[in-house]
Amino acid sequence: MMKSPLARFVQLPALSAIAGGSLLVVEIAAARALAPVMGVSLYSWTAIIGLVLTGLAIGSWVGGALSDRHAPRTLTVALALGAGGAILAPLLIDLTPGITLVPKTDVIGRTMLISAVVLTVPALALGAVVPALAALTVDDGRASGRSVGLIYASATAGNIVGVFATGFFLVEALGSRGAIVAAGGVLAGGVVLVAALDRSARRLAMVSLIGIGAATGLGAPSIRGPCTWESAYFCLQFIEEELIGGRTARSVRLDRLVHGSVYVEDPTYLDPGYLRVMADLTSTFTEPGTPLRTLQIGGGSYTLARYLEASYPDGVIDVIEIDPMVTRFASAYLGLRRETRVRSYNVDGRQFFLDGVNLPKYDVIYGDAFNDLSIPYHLTTREFVQTVSDALSTDGIYMANVIDLYWSGRFLRSFVATVQTVFPHVAVAMDRGAWEYIRPDQAPLELEDDRRRTYVVVASHHRLDFARLGRLNNDLNRVVPGEILSAYLADERTVILTDDRAPVDLLVSPLFRARPF
Repeated sequence: MMKSPLARFVQLPALSAIAGGSLLVVEIAAARALAPVMGVSLYSWTAIIGLVLTGLAIGSWVGGALSDRHAPRTLTVALALGAGGAILAPLLIDLTPGITLVPKTDVIGRTMLISAVVLTVPALALGAVVPALAALTVDDGRASGRSVGLIYASATAGNIVGVFATGFFLVEALGSRGAIVAAGGVLAGGVVLVAALDRSARRLAMVSLIGIGAATGLGAPSIRGPCTWESAYFCLQFIEEELIGGRTARSVRLDRLVHGSVYVEDPTYLDPGYLRVMADLTSTFTEPGTPLRTLQIGGGSYTLARYLEASYPDGVIDVIEIDPMVTRFASAYLGLRRETRVRSYNVDGRQFFLDGVNLPKYDVIYGDAFNDLSIPYHLTTREFVQTVSDALSTDGIYMANVIDLYWSGRFLRSFVATVQTVFPHVAVAMDRGAWEYIRPDQAPLELEDDRRRTYVVVASHHRLDFARLGRLNNDLNRVVPGEILSAYLADERTVILTDDRAPVDLLVSPLFRARPF
């Protein structure tokens, strides 16, 4: 097979690059496609990368052994299985959460199981490609180190192109599922190339292409996926539901978490409850009649931003939202007006402060960038909290939402303790529903009874009189008394989060285990 120099130094490296690039497209795009199922965390990336490397190792060993017998056929089967596995991946992503075993395992087992079902076949198959190609560089009993090196270099070059193409272009252009299926199509093209170059593999290639076609027909309905829009950061899903009274509420789900609900015609409507808590704290502890300067870290549904715009007509409403598509989504579906006074900055939360020149001193800074499955750890640390403190006015207030299990969780404790290293006055507030459920002044709930709730951590450099808190939307807000909060934080599981050490994924692992699909 392929005796000519052209075959050696062009066609074989091309196949190697195709396999290497396709594998990285599948790996990175799968991490995005799986986010609505299992979130984005240290656990998810560890499972995906570890399983792909395991598949590569086993596939290389098996592929090398089979290539000693018939390298062209091994190459054909490997490319075909890789193509079929990639094309069926979206279907497997939809089906895997329904496997009875999945919801019953802990977070690590659950993440590993889902990743294994989706990625094992492509990783094993594409692991066999390079040894098969290396075997084909043997000509008349002589192996060329230069030729074998070129095969491996081409695979790595394909890896590099696959990484950059997926992260910077393919996911936004095709969607994560579309990118995976496109990689499968490229691998199918590799099967055609092998058939064109070697007669002995043509019959097997034809059978393989028929199988790939069947896989395409089977998996085609799943290619679209659940996303209304998909960006490099999130799967954005538009949700619309009719509530009591006949009004229609809209919201956006970013990966797995629903962010707020809005009535397009009524920007003062606030849901969920932690937004009502934030609004109540704002009206209670800011001077009436003065222009309010606010900054929100994390735009989400822009529910709070729209409320502030309507409630404080002379105020400054700035929003840091890393994903420009979230901002566009809010304008398209969630009532953010084209002529809005809300100023959106589509940058990372830390980068906003690093790049900011002559930023105003804000009266209130809201942290609304944490959810239960994806927490940007660099926005939790003592150094970041200090940055927030520096951006506040003398009487300014910082409040951030935290989703956690109150009794058995660890992140809430650690975040509050971290904020206390910068602000002398820190409290935990919540709406009436959360208070009545957890009753922090009572004995701890059992682990199986502890449920995820959203809390508002409130911090300032001056004492806040929480007795002044009133009612907003008929919700009576509650604040954990200082002595009870001190006892709550005096727990061996509490750690101070810093840029050098912020084990956020470990801290929220109890929440992972408690969260159903």
